[in-house]
Amino acid sequence: RFKCDWSSDVCSSDLAKVPRTRADVFVDRDGGIRFKTDGNERPVALQNLGSTAREWLKDQPEDTPVLISADKAVPYDAVMQAMAALQRAGVARVALAVKSGG
Repeated sequence: RFKCDWSSDVCSSDLAKVPRTRADVFVDRDGGIRFKTDGNERPVALQNLGSTAREWLKDQPEDTPVLISADKAVPYDAVMQAMAALQRAGVARVALAVKSGG
C-alpha cells in the first residue's frame, strides 16, 4: 500500500491517487536520475535536477507535484539528495513514492 497526504510539502504517495499532471523523478541504482513529464523521459544530472523541474513547473498549475521514485536497492542518501535539489530550487510539492507492507 502507498500513502499520501497532499497537504504536506513532502509525503509518501499512493500512485493510484497521484495527480495526473505531475513530474516524475526516478533515482536509479547506479545513482542516475531520470526526469519524466508528459511521457517524455530524459536523464538529468543531479546538479541540474532543480532547474529542470523549475523550468517545467513554470508552465504548470501552481499545485503540480514532483514525485520521486526509487528502487529499494537505491541508497537512501541518493533519494534525499534528489529531494534536497528540488527543495533548493523552490519546488513546493515534492512527494516520495514508497511501498509499505510486504
